Amino acid sequence: MCDNVWTQSMTMIPAQMRHLLNCSILCMATLLLTACNQADKARTDQLNELSYIFHYRNLDSTLYYAQQSIMTAKKCRYDGGYAEGLNNKAFVSIARMQYDQAFRQLDSVVAS
Repeated sequence: MCDNVWTQSMTMIPAQMRHLLNCSILCMATLLLTACNQADKARTDQLNELSYIFHYRNLDSTLYYAQQSIMTAKKCRYDGGYAEGLNNKAFVSIARMQYDQAFRQLDSVVAS
């Protein structure tokens, strides 16, 4: 019975409206499935914390954890974690006297 009602009601809606409705439902489902959950945010924050801890101890570890946090933050669209990861990555570039690269990294934080 419900299938019949749904089918009948959908045929009454013009094709363009049905397409728009279907696209809207698909977009909402995608956003819900790809949204950053608390575990992803916490993981990004942990990676950034580790990156910061290694600032004056080991630049390779600083860079590694910064890159991991950037990937995690990008995946779940966590802007604050992404910016902090780029900042940690720029620290490594500055410490290695790669100032142009550091400028681009910090500039991308401002642009995002």
